[in-house]
Amino acid sequence: MIKKKGEKWCLYTKDGSKELGCHDTKGEAEAQERAINSKVAVSFRGAMGSTLRTANFDGREYVVVPVVALVEGVIHPVNSAAPELVLAEEFAKAPNGWNGRPVLWNHPRLNGRRVSAN
Repeated sequence: MIKKKGEKWCLYTKDGSKELGCHDTKGEAEAQERAINSKVAVSFRGAMGSTLRTANFDGREYVVVPVVALVEGVIHPVNSAAPELVLAEEFAKAPNGWNGRPVLWNHPRLNGRRVSAN
């Protein structure tokens, strides 16, 4: 449920008991709502509909797991002080740029700061 709260548009649980996030525009609140509603379906589609395989890279065998790494919504990147709204139209501009990127259990650090794994 989306309600206007002062100058912000806020998304609440269906019963209205919990605020899930506030945005500058109604469109941003609707985008968060779509992301929340689609998250479960996306997770199961990736896990249940994908085929695992192995591939060699630099002489070492790896398991290749197709994933949906990001869906539209509010995220809190490790290198950001605050949460951000990520719109599908932004990360859809160059989807092939994510192919071949490593997926890590923990983000790498150098001198105590998080750094790129690429």
